[in-house]
Parts: sequence; structure tokens; C-alpha cells
Amino acid sequence: QKNDDKIIWGLSTPKFPNTGIHKQYLASTQEHFFFDCPHCKEEIELLWEDSFVLCGESVDDPTVHDSYLKCSKCQCKLDHKDKKKWLKGGSWRATNPEADPTLSRGFWVSQLYSPTVSPGELAVAFLRGRGDEDARREFHNSKLGLPYIEDAYQVTDQNIDAAIKNY
Repeated sequence: QKNDDKIIWGLSTPKFPNTGIHKQYLASTQEHFFFDCPHCKEEIELLWEDSFVLCGESVDDPTVHDSYLKCSKCQCKLDHKDKKKWLKGGSWRATNPEADPTLSRGFWVSQLYSPTVSPGELAVAFLRGRGDEDARREFHNSKLGLPYIEDAYQVTDQNIDAAIKNY
């Protein structure tokens, strides 16, 4: 049986909102990976704000490597060494009900899920970005898999209001 359907793959790191791969992702199913917490058995996903505990104040602080992932529901520590075990059995779930999965599926991939990237490494990358815009952009783009524009480059409503003149 011959199948004439074509599949087009788009793989990239999102850089800026609403352009490139991020624009394609927004038109897709926007699938996120969910799994059951090994402690409370509730279904969760790993999100930086809800699932990461940052230890240490700087990249030179030895306690930075004590940083860890936690369940967003029960707050229990998710041991990095057991990551493959607690991610096993998880599944991708579409978060964009408007998208037709037969036309465009998209997947958000974050290094929070990586068994080869430790929470300490993510913490160091985050802390590097506190005083360095390039490092901050790299953290959001490459580590979290999110588009990012520095605050200084964003156009705000105040910028637009200030630019309006009577002609």
C-alpha cells in the first residue's frame, strides 16, 4: 500500500516569541510531558517556577549543586538519580485544544527532564544569567526550551503611548 502523505519535521530551539519554530509550535498541539509523582502519585509536569528549588547565591557557591526538582503538588524532592524511573510511564498531552493533531503536532522539550543534565547544572546556568543578558537568553532558550526577549528590547504600552503624536 502506497502512502502519499508527507511529513515535515521542524526541530529547533525557540529564540524569540511568535517567530520561527515558536510560531510553528503555537499553531500545533503544544504537547507537554506529564508523569505521576513517585511520592503522591498525582500527575505533574516539570516547570521551572513550580518544580525547581534553587540553592546557593552564585555560580561559585558550592551549595548550588544542592539544587533539586520537586513535585509541584506534594512538594517532595524528586531525586535526579531516579529520574529515568519516575519519568517512565509518562506521556505527552496536547495543551492546545484548537489544533488539529492530524495537521500539526508540537512538543515542548525542556532540560528539566534530561537525565544527563543535573539540577546543579541548571542552577549554574540560571545564576550566570542574573548579570548577563546573553546567559539569561541562553538559559531560557536552550535549558528551558522557551523563547525569550530581554526586557530592554520589548515594546511596552508605555513606549507606544509615548510615541503617539498629533500630526
